[in-house]
Order: sequence, then structure tokens, then C-alpha cells
Amino acid sequence: MAHGASRKTGGRDEGSGTPRIWLRKELRQVSKMAQELYEEGREEGREEGREEGREEGEAKKAVAIARAMLAKGLDLALTAEVTGLSRDAVERLRGQAAN
Repeated sequence: MAHGASRKTGGRDEGSGTPRIWLRKELRQVSKMAQELYEEGREEGREEGREEGREEGEAKKAVAIARAMLAKGLDLALTAEVTGLSRDAVERLRGQAAN
């Protein structure tokens, strides 16, 4: 190949540095996509954490209400129905209160 001549490969001119420009553009796009995926994953993780926190808070509130109902001598079946806890869970709470 003569001096100053360029060779075409896959539609890109290797002699003019175009593959490097193309590679830089590709790297920027990949980097941008990776950043977007990272941010999306973080947001999904945050949302899952918030949901888990809400569920945990609801469960703690149900237990607190059940304990209060049992302390007032209310029926075990009624306590389970009102709080949404299983009958077994309410029985365990009643057993814990007795100890």
C-alpha cells in the first residue's frame, strides 16, 4: 500500500483514525447504557426496600394491636380476625404475654 493511502475495512477508513473515533463513540454509548442500567437497578432496589419496610411496619403494627387486644382480654379468634394474624401467631403472642 502506498504512503498516505488508506485501507477500507468494514466501511471504516483505517488510515484516517476513524476506527478510533468509532470506538470512542461505542465506548461512550456502552458507558451511558451501563450507567442507565445501574441507576435503574438502584431505583428498583430502593423501591423493593421501601416495600419491605412498609410490610415490616404493617406486621409490627398488627402484633402491637394484637397484644393490646389480648391485654384487654379480647377473644383470640376476634384478635386474629381484626389484626389479620393467624390464630397460631395470636396464641404465641398470648403465651408470651403470660410469661
